[in-house]
Amino acid sequence: MRPPTEISVFLLSLLAPGVLYTMNNIPALQEPLVILGMGAVILGSVLLLLFLTVRHKAKVDPLFYVFAEFSFTCLVGLTNALEQDGFISGFMGFYIKMGEPHLTTAYALMMSYWEGIVHFILFLVIIHRMFSGKSYRSLGLLWAGSSIAHQIVHIPGVVIGKYGSNIRPAFWRNIPFFLAPFWAASLLFSRPREMQVITADKIAAEQKKSLLFRPIDLLLSLLLLGSMAFSVFRGFVVLDCSLDTCFTYIYQYEPYLKDPVGFPRVMMLVYLFYALPLLTVFIYGLKTPGCSWMLDWTIFVAGAMAQVIVVFSSRAVINICLNKRKNGKLHVDFPPPHSLFPPDPVVPYRSISAFPHSLHVPSPSRQTVACYRSQCAARCCTGAAGPALPHKPCLFYETCSCGTIQQQEKGKLDHTQATDW
Repeated sequence: MRPPTEISVFLLSLLAPGVLYTMNNIPALQEPLVILGMGAVILGSVLLLLFLTVRHKAKVDPLFYVFAEFSFTCLVGLTNALEQDGFISGFMGFYIKMGEPHLTTAYALMMSYWEGIVHFILFLVIIHRMFSGKSYRSLGLLWAGSSIAHQIVHIPGVVIGKYGSNIRPAFWRNIPFFLAPFWAASLLFSRPREMQVITADKIAAEQKKSLLFRPIDLLLSLLLLGSMAFSVFRGFVVLDCSLDTCFTYIYQYEPYLKDPVGFPRVMMLVYLFYALPLLTVFIYGLKTPGCSWMLDWTIFVAGAMAQVIVVFSSRAVINICLNKRKNGKLHVDFPPPHSLFPPDPVVPYRSISAFPHSLHVPSPSRQTVACYRSQCAARCCTGAAGPALPHKPCLFYETCSCGTIQQQEKGKLDHTQATDW
């Protein structure tokens, strides 16, 4: 008696941590080109095992091999996430060092969890429905949207971000994983959709109503308009808009949009240039009844938006809260957004070299300082400070034990030092 196909795929995917552990303990397999070659060999071997698993089936959908192959890589991603969070060790060290160093970033960490949990469960359900004779078209489109949204942020984000100067050969294994979702989506879109049986009279009566008399469609249209406006605003923010509103927003509410890893910038540009036109078309579809294409494209975009919202929001929180141990002391990667602290006013400078070291803005309770110097940002007692750069001010209260009052007494805030760094 053969086990169900989805069980076979699940068991085959469990080999991923063992393969990683083996490669992590064999130095000969840890060279950059060798890692790329071994990756190709392993994926080819998995494909062969999948073929042997379903060779007794009369007809196999070609998308099965895509979903099953991606299931294996989902476990690779989950292994990376668990190791970066300290739950396991000894699996991904070689690959982080010689393969894809960017996998330690907050975005890659959350994407690994998303793939290892959400995508993996989705694949098993799709494979079960595939061999049970049930429709899996909607679930497939949901995955395709999520995967494409990930890849069009992941690959450009690595290339243009701070890891672009350290791209290893193993990075290019992402190319087939970038192309496969597009091919899968084209196949799924070309297949007929199962439609609900509704009488023609009911359809005609519903389509005669204007948008004002369809409250759900009207509400969705308003929400889409709000999303479009916010997408345009955030796109301008990451494009270094000089408006005061954009400047205030980037430093007080979403400072991680300026993260040098590049993922937030690319994601906002994807919203601006790709999601924005789609949202515009959706508003047209809601206003004009009878647009049957809305059924497929809303599922596709819903998968992309779900992935982006969950991963990006979680990544923002992690990028704020993820602490590293440096020289035995707590070290925070990036200053938190203004929303995590009491709303004390902060006025950062546009041109650092033209102004004094910091700006004091009095408030009824205390003073807040926008500090741009790493010496002053070290180990603030509020836990809000981190390594400062000219475009990343560290915000902390003047009452801090390491704050500006003590530094002024030690003569560290003279104008000469403030402009000569």
